[in-house]
Formats: sequence, C-alpha cells, structure tokens
Amino acid sequence: IGFTEVIRNMVDSAKQLDKAQTLLKNVSNGIGNYAQNQQFVMDLSKKYNQELTSLMNNYAKFHSAANMANMSMEEQTKIYEALTRAGAYYSLTADEMNGVMLAVNQMISKGKVSSEELRRQLGERLPGAMNLAAKAMGVTTAQLDKMIRDGEVLATDLLPKLADELNGVTGNLDVNTLQGGLNRLKNSFTNLTKNLNIGELYKKIVNSVADGLDYIAKNLTTLKNQIYVLMASIFGHKMWNKLKGTWQTYAAAVNTSLTAAQTKVQQFSSSLISLEK
Repeated sequence: IGFTEVIRNMVDSAKQLDKAQTLLKNVSNGIGNYAQNQQFVMDLSKKYNQELTSLMNNYAKFHSAANMANMSMEEQTKIYEALTRAGAYYSLTADEMNGVMLAVNQMISKGKVSSEELRRQLGERLPGAMNLAAKAMGVTTAQLDKMIRDGEVLATDLLPKLADELNGVTGNLDVNTLQGGLNRLKNSFTNLTKNLNIGELYKKIVNSVADGLDYIAKNLTTLKNQIYVLMASIFGHKMWNKLKGTWQTYAAAVNTSLTAAQTKVQQFSSSLISLEK
C-alpha cells in the first residue's frame, strides 16, 4: 500500500468516526448523556471485538428511535448489547450488523413488528430469529405469524424479551474469531488516526483552501477596480484615457493570471477531497 493510499484511508477513517461521534452527540440528551453513550459503545466494542465506528453509528440511530418510542435507557442498553453479542456470536460483518440494526430500527420507528423485518431482514442475519421471537412472546411461530399479520406485536414489547432469548442462545461465546481480529485491526487503525489528530488537520487544510477560494472570488473585481482608480490618480484622467487601452490589455493578462491561480487552488482542493473517496 502506497503512502497516498494510507493517507486516504486515514482521512476516510477520521471522517467516518467524526460522523458517528457527531450523530451520537446530536441524539444524546446533553454532554453527560453523550459521554455515557460513548463509553457504553466503546466498552461493547472491546468486550465483543466489534468495529467501533459502525457500532457507534448504529447505536446513535437506535438510541434516537428508542427515545422517540419512550424506551428506557435500561431497555436500550440491554437490547443493543444483546444484538451486539449475537453479532459476535455469529461472526457477522459490519455490513451484516448494519442490516440487523436497520431491521430493528424500522420495527421501533413503525411501532409494530412486520414479517418483512423479523422473518427476512433480521432472520437472514440472525438464524432462528422467528423462533426466538415466538418463544419470547410465549406462542408458537404460527401464532406469532398471525399476531404480526393482525398488527398485535409491538416492538417495545418484543425487543426486550427477544434480547433475553438471544442472550440465552449465545452463552458459549468466543470473540477471538477471524472476524473479531479484523474488527480489532480496524479499531487499532481508527485509534491511530484519532491519536494523530488526522481529522482536525484535514479540517484545517480544507477550511484554509475554502477561505483562499472565497478571498479570490470576493476580491478579484475589487483588486482590478482599485488599480484602475490608482492609475487614474497618478496619470490624470486625460492621460489615463490615452493609456486605458494598454491598461485593459494588461488587466486582461492579470485577470488571466489570477484565474489560473484560482484554478490551481481549486485543483489542490479537489485533490484533498479525492482523499475522502
């Protein structure tokens, strides 16, 4: 891997972590709650060898949906840890865990559980999810299926009970898997990027380039007008009228040079932005 690729990966890692942290901060109830939420996610990441950035991003979305559904913090942490534990148990990738949390968040947001989310979206990633849900509700799968069709299964009722069932079947958990190792490696890279302050450095560079572009755009016309007034005051208006043609040629050359400089700055900015891709 070349140096440019390493820098690009660091920038991307910093960008994704910043996005997850900002989202978690926005959905938290104040700085104290944000600190608690952040610590909870970091502890889960270490405990179950889960990729930190996606874990934090998913928890922020889950926390927001659960708050709007008036779920207690105790229920939220219980459900999210059970799902994280199940992800580690089945060696799910970050993308697969994204799918699990998408299904859960949709259940919470809609209020009622649908067969699409439980049987397909969740069941495809967590084996036996439908059977565990039926057991959690104290009914058969056929009865649960009918209850779901009739709109009788509430997410706030099912999910805490499902969490208990998931904890029951994932008791014999080994987090030292290949997927767990890959997650730890990603987390180490993320921590290195954070410790090197890559995100803040990148923000400063981008902001400086943006300020430079703004300055050029705002002052290009003003600069030409100021030179025009200066020349007129030096040579007098009559003499200046005779020299105006020469000045206009010169001004056009200056304008071309300034535009070229602006283009170079824009190209530099584009090269920075390309690091995000």
